[in-house]
Amino acid sequence: MGRKVCVLMSSYNGEKYIKEQIDSILAQEEVEIYLIIRDDGSRDATLDILENYEKLDNVSLIKGENLGVKKSFLSLIAIAPDYFDYYALSDQDDYWLTDKIISAINHIEGAGENLDDNFLYYSNTCLVDENLFPLNEKGYNVDRPYNFGEILIRNCASGCTYVFGRKLKSLIQTRRDVNIEKIPMHDHWINMICLATGGKIIFEKKSHILYRQHGENLVGSQKNSFFKKVIKSSLFKKTDNRYIHANSLFENYESLITDCNKETLCKVTNYKNNYYKTIILALDRYVKPRAFLSRCMIFLSVLRRSF
Repeated sequence: MGRKVCVLMSSYNGEKYIKEQIDSILAQEEVEIYLIIRDDGSRDATLDILENYEKLDNVSLIKGENLGVKKSFLSLIAIAPDYFDYYALSDQDDYWLTDKIISAINHIEGAGENLDDNFLYYSNTCLVDENLFPLNEKGYNVDRPYNFGEILIRNCASGCTYVFGRKLKSLIQTRRDVNIEKIPMHDHWINMICLATGGKIIFEKKSHILYRQHGENLVGSQKNSFFKKVIKSSLFKKTDNRYIHANSLFENYESLITDCNKETLCKVTNYKNNYYKTIILALDRYVKPRAFLSRCMIFLSVLRRSF
């Protein structure tokens, strides 16, 4: 058998698509898959479906109370055994191509990473409709991975494509008591931790996952006009989400953050101290999104102190 991979899935009212997703995970080629599913208090037939899979030797089911998706995934990472070669995250409603995991492993090991190194692999996704027919949408797909400055603004990666090793798993679970209200979504948080602590991003442009869009799960198919983007931005919302997330990262990982990244992070955590530091962050060339419109909105948001 190939590398041992622990796939972590959080489920909630996923009866419609979860069987198809699980079957695609168990059909992965050239690797030894072990699937741990934590049900987050489903009220539909999800548990009935999962209990049938629990009979398999390589599937484990945890029936939990409703914690919400962030805490559910972080708790899964915390309890996953440490003896696997790799760990992967899975949504409940996508479809994995049979080479998804082995392609990730080939990219990781091709980049010279050892099993105990700090790394995070992710790829682009192929957006599909509820029947797995491709959509003519880009979604969150990018040409290159985001650097640390960019990731402080927004996440470019889909957690359902993540593959990482024991080192990053250990870094995530060392802060089990993190205030869940002060961190971004779990996949964004994991990306922040990896980069802040000097980890390496391994990015693949090609997609090996059909990222299903349905109901409220729509990500890439909503086209917003210029004015809608402006209205939805922090210019019209007095929020401090990025500031709060940056402070949480600093408070939980200060001793592990590289000096260079600590300097960048402090520009965000200290930008409200006085107007000089506000201007420093507003003019910083590293803590910036890529699109010109987004850069303008971030610049104004910083000046407004709603970063």
